[in-house]
Amino acid sequence: MRLLLKAWITGIALVSTAQLTYGKGDVTWRNMQSDYLYPLGIEDTYNANSYINLVKLYESLLEEIDEKHQLSSPTEIIKKKSELKNAHQWLSFGLQQLKHNSLSEESLEQEKRYHIGRQMLYNLFADFYAGRRLHLDEYIRILGRFITIMPHATEKQLHQIRPSKDEAFPLVRPEKPTQILSPAEIKTMNAYEVAMLDIPQGHHIWHTQQEIETIADPYHNFIQAAENKIQTQLLATGRASLENPFTFAKAQRVVFFDKASLGKTHGRNPKAKVLDTYGVRWKLKWGAESYTESVANYLYLVLGGKHQDINFSIGHNNPILMIFHDEGIDYHHQDPCKRVTNADTLNTCFQGSQYHTTLEPFIIAKGVLTAQDILEMFTDNSSYSESHHADLIGKSYVLFSQASLELREREGIFNRMGSMAQSTLGAENDRAIRGLSVFHMFLDNFDAKDSNGEGLLSRIGDQELQYYEAPTDLGGGFRGSFTRTKGINGYRPNGSLHVWDPFHRGGRYIYTELMAHEPKANRKATAADIFWMTRKIVSQFTNTRLQEAVALSQQPDFVQKSWVYRLQSRRNRYAQLAGISHNYAHPKAPTQRIRLNSEANISCAANKYQLDAELIRTTLINRGFDPTKYIDTPLHEGKINSCKRSIIVYLLYQKYYPVGLGSRPAWMRTKVARPCTFKGPKKQHRYWEHSTTR
Repeated sequence: MRLLLKAWITGIALVSTAQLTYGKGDVTWRNMQSDYLYPLGIEDTYNANSYINLVKLYESLLEEIDEKHQLSSPTEIIKKKSELKNAHQWLSFGLQQLKHNSLSEESLEQEKRYHIGRQMLYNLFADFYAGRRLHLDEYIRILGRFITIMPHATEKQLHQIRPSKDEAFPLVRPEKPTQILSPAEIKTMNAYEVAMLDIPQGHHIWHTQQEIETIADPYHNFIQAAENKIQTQLLATGRASLENPFTFAKAQRVVFFDKASLGKTHGRNPKAKVLDTYGVRWKLKWGAESYTESVANYLYLVLGGKHQDINFSIGHNNPILMIFHDEGIDYHHQDPCKRVTNADTLNTCFQGSQYHTTLEPFIIAKGVLTAQDILEMFTDNSSYSESHHADLIGKSYVLFSQASLELREREGIFNRMGSMAQSTLGAENDRAIRGLSVFHMFLDNFDAKDSNGEGLLSRIGDQELQYYEAPTDLGGGFRGSFTRTKGINGYRPNGSLHVWDPFHRGGRYIYTELMAHEPKANRKATAADIFWMTRKIVSQFTNTRLQEAVALSQQPDFVQKSWVYRLQSRRNRYAQLAGISHNYAHPKAPTQRIRLNSEANISCAANKYQLDAELIRTTLINRGFDPTKYIDTPLHEGKINSCKRSIIVYLLYQKYYPVGLGSRPAWMRTKVARPCTFKGPKKQHRYWEHSTTR
């Protein structure tokens, strides 16, 4: 009863802040079909006339750009040259796909192209509805999302039940990836046979199972392909050379400030546009999602996703240097945020923006560059020409930790567009999008709305442009409930996932964390769809891969141990509930103790975590502990100790991790965690060798 009452109070609180929190709702462009497509004769279901009308729409939009140098969106007229250039490329690609062999193809293949063509229009125009007001039914649905109920059946039970009347489409047999099965053929199978079917070859979101099995290292293959593509583009423009190749490792060390992102109407974490030393564009973001997004992106790619944001976490071991390059700045502009030349001005701008936050806790150091500074900073980063080093003397700089760097370069690599449809235009029937509901639950990602996905044209791994969609902005995961602030400590090993199946004939999954957004694809997912994705989670999330994923977070070792333990436990839990056999051992909740009982051990710990040994010593003495006998416990039985109980957690929190390690701030109140005072461990957790001075 207490749980139910708490859930409803949470729901009411969410309704009161829904406009701020959700902005665009589950569906960004709510009435696309009725307001835009239907009047043009483009129906929900594929038919020849609708296909022809869709082609005509693409042709008319392109003609408007070519002849009038503008594009009429459903809400406004676009005239900005850069936006028109991107839209023209987008529409040209879509039209080419619609016309490609359209007369000779089977009708099922044409139907697939038809739905992709409509989804590309959604990508193009949906974000013009940014910040729209929610409708009454959207407010009401929020109240019911403190639990999620989905169909459940074990592997054995799937053999005994018939498929749903609303199975995903299109589907193929894995051994015949180009032959789409008709709904009539699917009806003759049992649910297990349907679960073993796959998405067609050439799917715009997901790899087929055959493709997954042939890719040994999906994440690093994708990163390497992106790095190679950027290097090719830079060679063509003279910004890189064979002797000085572009690498992501170099890009993460030094960046130049370009512009603060202050005008967004949604989002929770402060961001800035920056350029690396090659001139490649990136987005620098601070806050609680800085260490989670890179891990989630890794898991998405190894699970079978084709494309994802390229995102790197910045921790205490790899802080990032940002230089304020003031060339081209209008010093006569009245708004200081239009001419940011140092960290203090940037901090003031963020405090006065809609983020209402300060960057001070994320700053390790700041100042003005000297010749010696430049010599040290660019010794192993030769991407910035020595002839330009003198130009940097006297420039302001700032060194940041607990941030993330996300690739935003467009030219010749990406063309990003808008939101990813998950509730309309046939996307609700796509097996990959339906299966993503399981992935979002696995991450505890409460924020799976359309606007947190994107359509894009990409050349990564290909010579020609390819169309992809991907759920991006996955950093909202790994925190437990939307309303809890426990972070990794709140990311429950059992996955908050339970099964109600009183008759053992297939029942319901019950997920007991709040899902702020539930696309229609999630609600339409069948037992076969869910089992299809669960099998991938069990097979693809090996212990080694989970460890590699968490290492990308750049978090301290004890945080990584807790995180890996929780991921492994969740994977095993999903396998157990689905009746999937595996060879993984049951993970043991880890404990880590750090000896601080001698000068040598204190120095060792200080070097490992880049802390001041004298500060460790004096803090222990000030709290009444003997620094020759103390043993610290930052991790106890899988739980990261608080900054009040562990001196290592406390000092890391103070210097490098202002949004916390085991916990995260309640983002509706603040962007950084609250002040903390080290008090020492509780009596039952005191592991120092002898008596203390207390």
